[in-house]
Amino acid sequence: MFNKRFIKCIIGAVCIFILVITLIGGKTILEKKAALEVINNFFQSNYEYTKVSSSNYSYSGEDVVYKGKIIYEPYQGIEEYVSGSSIIKTVYTYEEDNKIYGDTQLELEPGKYTWTKKQIMNKLNFQYVKEDLKFKHAGSKKEKGNELEVYRTSYEYPVFLNDDDAKMYSTINVNYYLDMKNKKVVKIIIDDSEYQQDYQILQKMENENITEDEAHKQFIESNESVKSITTITVSNIDESTKNKN
Repeated sequence: MFNKRFIKCIIGAVCIFILVITLIGGKTILEKKAALEVINNFFQSNYEYTKVSSSNYSYSGEDVVYKGKIIYEPYQGIEEYVSGSSIIKTVYTYEEDNKIYGDTQLELEPGKYTWTKKQIMNKLNFQYVKEDLKFKHAGSKKEKGNELEVYRTSYEYPVFLNDDDAKMYSTINVNYYLDMKNKKVVKIIIDDSEYQQDYQILQKMENENITEDEAHKQFIESNESVKSITTITVSNIDESTKNKN
């Protein structure tokens, strides 16, 4: 038989444990709420950025770098070429009649430029600014002396070939790096490797008239692996636009 004093000690220890767990849980909830507020404010902001696209399937093997700017409302977005191998030199997108249009400058030959005008396009930030994203805290990371909190999300994205209906859906993974001290989004990393691989599989299906299983098997047997990462480094965030309608 346990004596009463021992039982009281056990009950006290359990109560302390429950209190600690409750406090930790409450702190975690508050931290996530604050992080989601930072992300939501960013969604409604004007900002500038540098975009670096890296892949292991490009012909040159070079990273492609663009400088960009987003204006929240009315939406406008522009990206200008900086370096790397790309015929796309400038992309300007804008909203008109509740649709997104874009003008693109191409360098088809060295020093020879042409523009495609008013084509239906996505917003330039469509890969990482979306409604109803569910974020999960994925740890902390120190960069340039700053402690950054990493919040991870993912979503399914349709894979199209030409103007056909979507034949596959691929997972896009997105990591947001937050400076919670200054309540800013610092960096966003988008991993669309699965999408790029599925697109190549879809091309193989169309070109060789084979099934998805056959195309996927050939892709695996060839020991090919697709890596496609886009890094958005954010600067000059202007939140004065948030909550304006």
